[in-house]
Amino acid sequence: LMPPTLFAGASDDFSHILVSSHERFTEDAPDLGFEFMLYEWVNGELTLASVAPDGTPMVGSVSGVRPISADGSRLYWQPLAAEGPLYLREGGTSRLVSKRQTDDSDATAGFLVASRDGSTAYLRSADRLTADASAVGFDLYRYDADSDEIVDLTPESEGASGAGVQGVVGTSLDGDIVYFVAEGALAP
Repeated sequence: LMPPTLFAGASDDFSHILVSSHERFTEDAPDLGFEFMLYEWVNGELTLASVAPDGTPMVGSVSGVRPISADGSRLYWQPLAAEGPLYLREGGTSRLVSKRQTDDSDATAGFLVASRDGSTAYLRSADRLTADASAVGFDLYRYDADSDEIVDLTPESEGASGAGVQGVVGTSLDGDIVYFVAEGALAP
């Protein structure tokens, strides 16, 4: 049996604390039964963090490494723990990270890791977020929060059968370097 409230993360100094709960702690939290919502505690005030860009409260969770930045200003969250739309919450609002460049439509992705300041995030998706994405399997993408741009680090190459990205095994704290595992042959 899952406890009603779980610690979900915090900024380095614990000035921002994330909790996941199926309890309604704020008036704007919907009654979703046993579905978990994501809350953020800042300076003694608890707010619902799992809010879509249009303001709709929704289920929410965090996963991966460093979903919240060191200073707590950036938070990567998803409605589902594994794969689903990926959002960045910053300044009290959320924006969609996992959108297709071709038409800005929602896509599913799995959050993997963010840089210490949250400016760079890595995610994997099989939903072809960029025009050069592999036709099959998971590609690895780098998201730049400052420019709101996404780049496929494992694009389709001639004769390839997809990157087949399994996950990230490490990154530098600034997010400039990433080590990952993939099934595809990505280098000569």
